[in-house]
Amino acid sequence: MRVLSALLLMTAVAAPVRGDSNFTAETHSAPPVKTVLKSSFHLYREGSVFEETCAVVPFRSETLHRCAYNHSDPLVMIIHGWKINGLMETWIFDLAHALKARLGRVNVLISDWRNLARQPYPIAAKNSRQVGRDVAALLKWLEVMKIVNANVF
Repeated sequence: MRVLSALLLMTAVAAPVRGDSNFTAETHSAPPVKTVLKSSFHLYREGSVFEETCAVVPFRSETLHRCAYNHSDPLVMIIHGWKINGLMETWIFDLAHALKARLGRVNVLISDWRNLARQPYPIAAKNSRQVGRDVAALLKWLEVMKIVNANVF
């Protein structure tokens, strides 16, 4: 199946943080089991180069604060497809910019799995399962942190 060449957008309405909004890295930050992620996630703010994004590290809530992730804004994820050259293409930033311009207040996360995608297509296609597990782990963590509402998936 050639799902890697398609763009996958996932949206979720962010749920407000219940109780104390001053959660720390110790609160709900560690996964219940050892989780090894091979993808990275970056919050788009503005710009057209990857270096202008802010790294969000799952299970480390301080990165959400550092990146100014707004808990009350919806979440949109952009997941790139197969990449033999390893470059982050400009369409990703064009789409992120358009989403922010169109929707206004929105968190745009870019999933970066270039290391897994920079392989011959059959291997990259097999690696896409790991990417799915990585995205699921991120979304589950955000749900546990009360940042996204899984009922809208």
